This record gives sequence, structure tokens and C-alpha cells, in this order.
Amino acid sequence: MIEFLGLPKLGERIRAVDRHLVEVIAQRKKLVLKVGEEKQGKGDHIVRTGIEDGRLEEAQTWARQKGLNPHFMHALLYMIIDESCKVQTEQLQDHPELADLGNIDEETWYLSLKRNLLELTKAIAPEYDQKYDEGYFATHCYLDFERQQLARVIESLNHKEIAVDLGCATGRIALSLATDFERVIGYDLSPAMIEQARSKCDQQGLTNVDLEVADAEQAIPLADSSVSLVVMNLGTASDIRAIDKLMVEVDRILKPGGVAFLSFYNAEALFYRVGFLPWPTGLAAEINLQKHCLDVQIHIDEKTQSFSVYARAYRVGEVRKFFSNLLSLEQFLTFPTICSILPPYIFDDGDTRQTISELDERIADSNLGAYIIAVARKL
Repeated sequence: MIEFLGLPKLGERIRAVDRHLVEVIAQRKKLVLKVGEEKQGKGDHIVRTGIEDGRLEEAQTWARQKGLNPHFMHALLYMIIDESCKVQTEQLQDHPELADLGNIDEETWYLSLKRNLLELTKAIAPEYDQKYDEGYFATHCYLDFERQQLARVIESLNHKEIAVDLGCATGRIALSLATDFERVIGYDLSPAMIEQARSKCDQQGLTNVDLEVADAEQAIPLADSSVSLVVMNLGTASDIRAIDKLMVEVDRILKPGGVAFLSFYNAEALFYRVGFLPWPTGLAAEINLQKHCLDVQIHIDEKTQSFSVYARAYRVGEVRKFFSNLLSLEQFLTFPTICSILPPYIFDDGDTRQTISELDERIADSNLGAYIIAVARKL
């Protein structure tokens, strides 16, 4: 007897495909905005009829190969291209400064990225924790893995006097360290993030946590050999352009036996080796390897805002060299690998989430994960 899947099961699968279509179109919009930046920087026209006609003809060919109606595909893609031109026109109206990108020098570009960071954090700070909790499965997996590794590091310390969280954002890590250390200090460049962190600290009644606005790239305002643990989590070490200067500062403030727990974006991750994925992933942040920045889009009041902020992905060998003349590197892991390249809605099923997470943990020493975790001790 033939066994059918049944209409409810088939309906679930059609829904999954429909969701994928929406996510793919959303991914196309992200690319369209990047194309808009390139056009404005080079002074190119928004509408390029010849290129767009070529895409329409190509889509019709693909449709025939798949047994689809080529006229339907032409009409569908025509509407998508029309919407793309509208998006780029709005981009030009909202961001006329993009027209100057082609002539910008590196230092000016970096300073603009730093200003963007302050604008982004001001806009997103009140919803920062909530947005991370709502989605981004691969990032959630990484944060869970990172917490496990950090707990092992804390357990290994023979003194727990001062812990420092550099780039503490809304204080997730800093506040969690309060029960293990005599004093915790969190620094962040963003006043908006520090305001949120202080509010959470007050709500929890923590009296041994200090949260301050400071630029760790300039200096760490602490005495020599005074700190038991330095943390930069969730790729924050990649947000620092003067990384060599920072490493000297970290070495300076650590007590003998103290540990640095630093996280970087991994330029050799499977995610970047693939080159391009035509769907969104479960990562909250993706590096633009060419421009050394994060291209971030946020939705506020039903409107999408785009920000580019400084961040640089490093090769595994580069990160190892950061420690070669300073701290003793004890642990080196990368995570996650597999779930970083899959669409987030693949993980709606609990069994799938657990299986992929376990697989990623088994290959954490493969150097293919999206983030690098480097643990080093001062001898």
C-alpha cells in the first residue's frame, strides 16, 4: 500500500519553501544596497537596462530548464528588479554622502566607521539583548559554547580579584562575572550601551561592578599587574584596529597567572571560504572582508537602517602571532562551523539544533569556525 505524507505535512514543507523565498529576496535586498553603494561611489546610473535585460533572459532560460513558465519567471524577476531600483533610489536620497566613498582615504573611512558605531549602538541599545534572543541560532550556539569555555578558564584561575570586560556592550558577560570576582570592570566606547548595562546592574543589585565609557583602543586605565581576567567576547577583539597596541596593554594589566580570553572573527572560516551564500545565515554579524567592516542592517519603526562599523577578520596564524612575544597561548578553538552556513529556519526542529551543535563542538579544533577563541596566560 502506498503511504502518502498527507496534506498537513506537505503544507509544512510548502510553508518552509515560501519562507525560504522571502528570506532569499531579503538577502537579495542586502546585496542591492551594497550595489547601490558601489554605484554611488563610482557615479554609475541606478538603472542599467542592458544588464537587467540580460538577467531577465537568463532567468527565463533557467525556468525552461526546471519546467517552469518562462513568462511567469520574467514577470516575477522584473518586479524584483523594479523594487531593487526603488530601494537604491531611496538609499541615494537618505545617504547622499555615499557618493564620496570613492575618494575617501583609509583614516577618514575608519573615523566614519567609528561614528557609525556610536549611531548604531544608540539606536539598538534598548533592544540589543532582545534582538539576540529572538533569532540568530548560530550566534546563540557560539555564545553558549563561549560561556562553557569561559567557565573552564575561570575555574582554572588561582586568583580572582579583578575581571575586565573590554567592549562590554549591555553587560552580559561583565554582570555574569560578578559572583566569581571581587571586582568587575566593564568598558565600552558607546555611552548608550553603558547606560543599558548600568540599568541592568542596578536592577540586579550588584555592588562590585563598575561600568565606564572608555575606548580600549587608546589605553586601558588600570594599574600594571592588577587584573586576573581580561575578556573580549563575541568577536570584540576584531573591533580594535590597533590590535598590537591592545595586546601590549592586556599583557601589562594582567597579574602573573592571569588570563586573557579573546574572541576574533575568523577569516578562514568555512562561512568565508564558501564565498557567498544566497540565503541568510544564523550569524548576527558578517564581516565585509574587503572593507574590514561589519555591514549591519536594523529595523526600527518599520524602516531598515544600514550601518557599516569597523571589524576585521583575522587568519588563524595571524591571531597566534599576536601572543607570540607576550602571553602564553593555552587554548585555541573556532566555533561554529556547520550551523554558520545554514539558514536559521533549518533549526526550528529541536533535534536538528542539538545534532548540528554537537557536530560543531566536535570540530572546534578544525580552524573552520566563524569565531576564534584564544585563551592565553601571563606567566
